[in-house]
Amino acid sequence: FVIMVHIRFGDDADELPDADQPSSSTAEAQPHRLGQVGHASTQNTVFPHCCNSIRVDFNTSNPSYVFKALFNPANQATIASTSNNIVKTYSYTNAQLTHVGDLQGHTSTINDIAFTEPEGSPTLVHSCSSDGFIKGWDLRTGQQSEQFKSNQELFSFATLENVLAAGGQGEVMYWDRRSPNKALATLSDTHMEDVTQVKFHPSRHVISASTDGLIAVHNVSQTFAEEDENFVAALNVGTSVEEVGLYGQQGEKLWVRTGNESLHLWEWTVAMNDNAEGGHGAFAEWPEARTSAAEVAAGTQAASLFEEVGYLVGCHYDRATNRIMLVAGTEGNLAFLPLSEQPSSTPGVSLAGAMMQPPVMVLQGVHSEVVRSVQCFGSGTQGPFCITGGEDSQILLWSMDPATASTAVTGISAANAMASKRSGGGQPMDTSRPRQSGGQAGTGPERHHTRFVGKQFRKQAPY
Repeated sequence: FVIMVHIRFGDDADELPDADQPSSSTAEAQPHRLGQVGHASTQNTVFPHCCNSIRVDFNTSNPSYVFKALFNPANQATIASTSNNIVKTYSYTNAQLTHVGDLQGHTSTINDIAFTEPEGSPTLVHSCSSDGFIKGWDLRTGQQSEQFKSNQELFSFATLENVLAAGGQGEVMYWDRRSPNKALATLSDTHMEDVTQVKFHPSRHVISASTDGLIAVHNVSQTFAEEDENFVAALNVGTSVEEVGLYGQQGEKLWVRTGNESLHLWEWTVAMNDNAEGGHGAFAEWPEARTSAAEVAAGTQAASLFEEVGYLVGCHYDRATNRIMLVAGTEGNLAFLPLSEQPSSTPGVSLAGAMMQPPVMVLQGVHSEVVRSVQCFGSGTQGPFCITGGEDSQILLWSMDPATASTAVTGISAANAMASKRSGGGQPMDTSRPRQSGGQAGTGPERHHTRFVGKQFRKQAPY
């Protein structure tokens, strides 16, 4: 297995080509088809090395952990949102992460961060918070450069050219970034509960998702104000939606991760076409995605690490191979599991389902608690290709080059560091540790998260 160039999480839409017209492909007419589980493969699993790490709570009396960590290859800047309402900034120079400063101004939980348009500007960062503000920051000065205010908690945001959209408490709000003092429009009738995700497609379609279980698509190419007229498609997954992501060569499909740790795949552009048979439901679903992930990991090199899968991080889409992968974890270990889309035998219908495959890559042995954030951004042949952040307060960089393996990783024991060096990256380490007794998964503000018997997997959610 070769790690492909340009691997990213979460913001794939930033680099999607324009797609003014819906995809011509159609899906199987039968909605909500169950995703399948593949068998163990003889293909080797890749085990990259941790090449650098830093603690977000180092040299501070204010303990915190990581919600989201992002790396920008354009200037090798790193940003991370933490549980103490700070966006921390780092530089990557001389193969080391170095703390640059803290972006402070939010007074409540930071629910989302991003390097912002145009084209993932390396110096402009935005953050949104439960304090009702979206703030823009200039990394060159470390100062606030933009601000947008609402009268409610904000859980997500997205930008497209000069337009900014944000998800709040049952509403989607739009601002013109050139006139930030007044919102362009507010959509208040689509969702009944908190809007946890907002995504822009380059064709000027807005996808919003909510804890009410509804994912809605609006066409805002002409106007933002006409909510009913702009509505073009919807998917109801029946449970709280935590994260969605666009994928496909034109961004014509959507992956969905729910609060119950189920996974769904949907052809949203097909759903906009009234003459298409498919698109009216997910073409593949894994209601028990964690169980499915453990099943496909059994019998592989990573079997001992994933006898029990505790949580889903999200999905990664690799444009070069047109392949989507689920990223699932158990404590601090992560598996990348391909989702092989299955063509339909029905003439004129493209997709009939998908099959989860055994892990092709595993990040393991360094994080000691739940990994909240994963972003891949390179080939891994030279320097780091992936950044992770977790509830153990660590930000880690990963590499495929054994020469870069770190033996002084902050936050792990000397014994584990030596084990990492001895392993050479070819086989998983023994990372067994006493399991936590009792307790249950944390709940964020007015959020319900899946509870695990006998083990705590997640702290408070950022939304």
